[in-house]
Amino acid sequence: MPRAEKEKEVQDIQEKFKKAQAVFLFEYHGLNVADMTGLRMKLREGQAELKVLKNTLVKKALEGSPLKEAMASDFKGPIACAFSYSDVVSTAKVLVDFKKEDQSLNFKSGVLKERKIQVQEIKALAKLPSREVLLAHLVGTLAAPISSFVRVLAAVPRKFLYALKAVEEKKGKS
Repeated sequence: MPRAEKEKEVQDIQEKFKKAQAVFLFEYHGLNVADMTGLRMKLREGQAELKVLKNTLVKKALEGSPLKEAMASDFKGPIACAFSYSDVVSTAKVLVDFKKEDQSLNFKSGVLKERKIQVQEIKALAKLPSREVLLAHLVGTLAAPISSFVRVLAAVPRKFLYALKAVEEKKGKS
C-alpha cells in the first residue's frame, strides 16, 4: 500500500474512532467469509460498521490518544473493529449473540465514550434493554406521578357525584 493511501487510511480510522460512540475489538480468526458478511449485515441494521484494519495503521491512528497505551496490547493478531455510531447496546447484543453461535469470535476489549472497557463490560452492555425500552421506562416513570395526581384530583368530584346520587336515591325512595 503506497504511503498516501496509508495516510488516508489512518485519517479514516481516526474519524471512525471520533465519530463512534463505542468500538468493540475482537479476533476474527476462524470466521469464514459468509459468517463475516452475515455479521456485517446484522451490524449495519443497527447503524454499526465492521472493519478489518491493519494493526499498525490503527496504532498510528491512535497516537496522541490516551487509548494508545491502554489498547496497545490488544492489537496483536487478526483484529476486527465494530464501530457503533448510534445504539451501543444493540451493537453489543449482536456481537454477543454472534459469539454464542460461533465460538471463533473472541472479544479483546472495547472503547466506550473514549474509555477502555473489558470483555465483562461488553457482555453487561449486551444484557441491557434497548434504547427504546429504556426511554419507554423513563417516560413511564416520569408520567406515573402526574397520572396519579390527576386520578386524585378526579376522585374529589367523582365522590361528590356519588354522594349526590345516593341522596337522590334516598329521596326517591321516600
